Amino acid sequence: MMYLTHHFGLPVLRWRDVLPRLTAEILEEQTDEWLLNLFDTIYSTCTGVFRSKEKVDAKGIPFVRLQDGSHIRCQYDGMAQVYLNNPMSCKNKISAAILQDQRGRNFYVDALGIEEYNAIRELKDDVLCFYGEDSDDTDIQFEDNLEHFELIERALKENAAEVQRILANVPIVWDGQQWKKPGDCYIPFAFLDHSDLTGQAVLSQLNVPWVSEDYYGKIPAEVFEKIGCNIGIKDILVDCCTYDDRLQRADASFFEMLQKRVLYKRCQRVDYPETWDMYHSIDHLQDILCSNSVEMSVKAVDLINEKVKKHPLYGKMTGSHSKAFNTTTTDSVNHIPSMLALELSGTKWLYDKTGTLQSPADIKKSDLAVQYSGHGAEIFAQLPFKAESEAVETVIQSVEEPYQAFISAMLKRPDELRLMCETYQKLQKKRQKETDKTQSLTELLEKQSSAQTEVETEPAPDDETLGEYGAVRNLKHREKKLEENFQEGLEGQKTVAPRLRYTCSESNHEEKAFLRAQYFGKCQICGKQIIRYDGKPYFEACNILPTDSIPTAYKQSISEGWNSLCLCPNCAAEFRYGKKNLSELVRMIQTYNVEEEDENLIVCDIEMQGEKRSIKYTGKHFLALQKAIGFYDDYIKKKTDTVKDESDG
Repeated sequence: MMYLTHHFGLPVLRWRDVLPRLTAEILEEQTDEWLLNLFDTIYSTCTGVFRSKEKVDAKGIPFVRLQDGSHIRCQYDGMAQVYLNNPMSCKNKISAAILQDQRGRNFYVDALGIEEYNAIRELKDDVLCFYGEDSDDTDIQFEDNLEHFELIERALKENAAEVQRILANVPIVWDGQQWKKPGDCYIPFAFLDHSDLTGQAVLSQLNVPWVSEDYYGKIPAEVFEKIGCNIGIKDILVDCCTYDDRLQRADASFFEMLQKRVLYKRCQRVDYPETWDMYHSIDHLQDILCSNSVEMSVKAVDLINEKVKKHPLYGKMTGSHSKAFNTTTTDSVNHIPSMLALELSGTKWLYDKTGTLQSPADIKKSDLAVQYSGHGAEIFAQLPFKAESEAVETVIQSVEEPYQAFISAMLKRPDELRLMCETYQKLQKKRQKETDKTQSLTELLEKQSSAQTEVETEPAPDDETLGEYGAVRNLKHREKKLEENFQEGLEGQKTVAPRLRYTCSESNHEEKAFLRAQYFGKCQICGKQIIRYDGKPYFEACNILPTDSIPTAYKQSISEGWNSLCLCPNCAAEFRYGKKNLSELVRMIQTYNVEEEDENLIVCDIEMQGEKRSIKYTGKHFLALQKAIGFYDDYIKKKTDTVKDESDG
């Protein structure tokens, strides 16, 4: 080569001299195989694998063959013209024959730097930079915003949840005057295929930011919905300081009790309802309540009633200094108002029969305007209306003035009043016993008989009622809650695998309360219900596994009721001392799947005294047993595997 150059003056041609001269017309005349061979030959030159100084930048050469046979460069003005995955949004599609051959794909990836299309990455890189923290920081033309929404629509198809997270704090929605964040905007009902007449009537009266009508017919409503814009009035959570201040102004004594029993404790939990949240309210509530007619007020009631179905106004919480919630420091408070309940109770927003606005505490339910009839059943059942009975008012007025406020407050808290009544009844019984000591045995017997016959008792519920009451309404939530409680009991504890034995022993109060709530004292084996002389059901809580053989860590979760059966004395004695076979129960624990909303009792066959018997479980009770056995079995297996790995190491 050097001889020819030196003696004949022939120039040396290198790839860096030849490749830039390749035009689209030249390449289009070649076959796919010729092009693939060329890519294979010049791969090292265009990637700089061997000689970086001899590297040729191939991005400016029309090496990309399209599906119609034409050739283009991979980029134009620094922007990608093609993608490896040939997305529908890109008009240029790479030839499948070239992409399917490894020589072509390797050249396109390594030499030309062609990537797969990623709408979310493009959204982050090429869209977010146009928008500031608020409307004042955002300066963009509406036409450009429409193009961005086309990209957003493509990104939503890849990962809707990620797009919503990315855009949550970005003022990307135009309301006709300003740029708003998606969560602050409401979708006009004209955009939607379905219409909520009640919501439309109420929202139309509010001064809320609407998605601009300029988007209509250009961007689908579902795009705005997926990025977080609101269709109906949205739920909000107020901060704890706002809630504390409102509750303290409404009822200072109740606020102090709540702080002492729950909020000041190390751990807190919501006992029921599961969907209740003390900080819950709804957006623009005061504007919704300020209706200028009974008809609009009725529509507001219907709107809020749907919210209350999902988020009850009152709930129960428990506070404890222990994560297991089983110490002497554990206290509960019932009938705690949510923020929504406080606002509804303290605002004059309901019309009485005279057309005057009243707050719920200042009006009887029967004095509401007739237009409310048939509306708001859920919300009216929970609001603290004025007592209906005039006799109650008479009683309140009959006591000395310092005690009137206390009695009136207690009448609004049935659970607290019940506890006071039970305490009073115990005191009266104690006094009566002291008096009865001087009576004859005959008189005592006659009085006891009379007391038993005069007590009003509730009939034993049938299996269908028990199944309905004990059905699992939210399976995933209950399973998660059980696992959390089991895990909390294990923290910091040393465990030993339990041995499977069967006996009957004294159960704790929470365990018995769980059984009483599930079965009302009705025996799980024979179905018999025993009513005591005071009208309360009597039953024995029999432990399946003896408490003395259960490791301390496992005992923390006994209050969930998984280790107990609600039995009458006869069945309890047979279960405790008799010969039995529980293999079928063990099999069902391992194989049965509890179904959500299933209101049928779960029947487990066993053998007692050589006879076939059955244990009937509610869904909640059986799920607790099943999750406990599975959870602790998995825990022991993990511990064993860990010890084995450490010994092997």
